[in-house]
Amino acid sequence: MGALTGDFVFVGDVGRPDLLERAAGVQGSMEVSARDLFASLRKLRAKPDHLQLWPGHGAGSACGKSLGSMPQSTLGYEKLFNWAFGDLPEEEFVSRVLNDQPIPPRYFAVMKRVNRTGAEPPKSSHPTSGELLDLEAALKNRATVIDTRLATKFAAGHVPGTLNIPLGKSFLNWSGALVPENGDFYILTEADSDDAVKSILDDLCKIGLARVPLVFRADLAHEWQSRHGELETVTQLDASKLYEQSGKNNLQIVDVRSPEEWTRGHVRGATHIPLAQLPDRVGELDPSLPVVLYCQGGGRSSIATSFLQSRGATNVSNLAGGFDAWVAKGFEVESGSASSGRPARS
Repeated sequence: MGALTGDFVFVGDVGRPDLLERAAGVQGSMEVSARDLFASLRKLRAKPDHLQLWPGHGAGSACGKSLGSMPQSTLGYEKLFNWAFGDLPEEEFVSRVLNDQPIPPRYFAVMKRVNRTGAEPPKSSHPTSGELLDLEAALKNRATVIDTRLATKFAAGHVPGTLNIPLGKSFLNWSGALVPENGDFYILTEADSDDAVKSILDDLCKIGLARVPLVFRADLAHEWQSRHGELETVTQLDASKLYEQSGKNNLQIVDVRSPEEWTRGHVRGATHIPLAQLPDRVGELDPSLPVVLYCQGGGRSSIATSFLQSRGATNVSNLAGGFDAWVAKGFEVESGSASSGRPARS
């Protein structure tokens, strides 16, 4: 009747044979796994078309390049529309499945250990509320404080030094990519009950992020403002304004999308630093020069902008509407996989 395909076959895509090598450091396993995947797909292809497929992930997951958003499919549908079921020679399949895969978030490597040895117990078994003095102390010690509000609310005003990762389907993905798992961190949230807060903490534990000693109420931002002055905001730059400024030699334009998205097309003169790589590559940016970040629609670049601000950047903007807005205006687009190792000076 059907198959639980997990991370093997998705809607419109297939699983990643590169993770064991790229995330866990098992050298030489990528190509072998890709060839195993090719052989497995040929075996599955022999099954009847009516076979229902239930994958483990959907759109937005880092477990594939272009996962569809439908929760299930059929083998017959995938034979028609999934690139991996096309009539490809093995060498071409191996090349395509390994090329332009998303950058593995840091927690992928942590998962290998957690799945083997078990997760660390939560720092606190019950949500513990922190006060303004606790928040000030955490930020003074350069601890990570995740503001889980919507990006629009964060952009309108937030406590300086906080990192915005909105609650939603990608919350765990980007928390695992941007938050170090070997130190305490804090949550600032609009959640209005202990159960809601505990649900956030329980989810974070699933990816090995268990060290949350305190949770702060979002309205502490008003107390911070009363004591310290204006809240920090995020500048939203529209595509036309970026086009006008892109001729300036001191502007750094950073594309935080996946390698596949970058290859399909990007803003001329941009540098490619996928969001998951930002913690390791932030040093490539010149802090004395302005930075504009963009993604496809503005969500990931909002997170990236908040990350740079939390690291002390002051002249940083988010491209409102992202690459979609740039294309809609008809502005020039480059394609290809080449990306300079240093930020571009447009």
